[in-house]
Amino acid sequence: MDFSWNADVQELRAMLRTLDQRNGGGEATLKAIQSEQGYDQALWQSLCEMGLNSILIDERFDGAGMGIVAMGGLCETLGECLLPSPFFAHAMLACDLLNRSAAETLKLQHLPAWASGSEQATLAINAPGEAWNLASIKAQTRATSSGFCVSGSWGHVPHGAQADQVIVATKDAEGELLLLLIDAQKLRVDALGTLDQTRGQARLSADQLELPASALIACGQAAEALLQSTLDRAAAALAFEQVGLAQACINQSLDYAKIRRQFGRTIGSFQAIKHMLADMLTQLEAARSASLFAVFCADHDHEHLPFAASCAQTLATQASLHCAGQNIQIHGGIGFTWEHSAHLYFKRARANANLLGDERQHLLRAADLLATEQER
Repeated sequence: MDFSWNADVQELRAMLRTLDQRNGGGEATLKAIQSEQGYDQALWQSLCEMGLNSILIDERFDGAGMGIVAMGGLCETLGECLLPSPFFAHAMLACDLLNRSAAETLKLQHLPAWASGSEQATLAINAPGEAWNLASIKAQTRATSSGFCVSGSWGHVPHGAQADQVIVATKDAEGELLLLLIDAQKLRVDALGTLDQTRGQARLSADQLELPASALIACGQAAEALLQSTLDRAAAALAFEQVGLAQACINQSLDYAKIRRQFGRTIGSFQAIKHMLADMLTQLEAARSASLFAVFCADHDHEHLPFAASCAQTLATQASLHCAGQNIQIHGGIGFTWEHSAHLYFKRARANANLLGDERQHLLRAADLLATEQER
């Protein structure tokens, strides 16, 4: 297995870092999250012009078709830079699900615009207050003479207030899963105040919403398989974002430990600080290894992806939370201030820990999968 990024991914990562530097880094992020959109529109346009939204879209729909390994490399860099944008909700969740579906008409209609970023999309699954998994789908759909009638609510929808289209998960009277594509204008949208201001969330609602039959992406077992595989692939990519967060926190801590002086010495010379940095690096490298295996499985070993994704999420969550917390401690008083970016990394790490299922959920799933494998 080759653990290095290919030339195309390395170039995109370098372009992202350059873009972040030109944009102003942490100071620009603080300014962007206070805007109405919650992110810098000019920066988002730059990401679109770089073609990042097309990473997982097939070439026949104007995409790049580069796969989850490439997506992992991008998410790691986006995590390092903490660029506030709808990228993950749009390019990873919505684009990947529709692109791998059998809904050819919808793909032809929407994927070219999604690839260019001229339209944004997101994915809505769980009921308000519920976890991100198939068991939390509460919205109901009934068949009509012309299509479907949908009622229900979806909570914690990433960038749901900015999306043009939303892929929603619902169930019919028999409990079968349906995935439907809805124009966001037809839904009630309530933006939510969240801990992580760099990734907005919203609550979406529908009340007896009539939809044509053409809105159907998938149903039944095909929908379950498509949605679960999308969540597993997204978990692998999100793990790399968390790895990027942890790496950025280590870099910040190391840089500060080299210049901050106390008792006539730089604090990096104190054994306690050395131990903190060493522990941070140990957790980071464990998470990076698990994340590499997860994105590899997403592209090349689908059978082991569920186990690999849950393991990666567990280790990446632990590493990002630990490194973000220690970064604040090493910075001391300045690390607690609003003006410093340390709190943004901690908030993103805390929010990511619940975005696609919490640590306990992934640990239990990995244990169940491992037990099933041993019984074979």
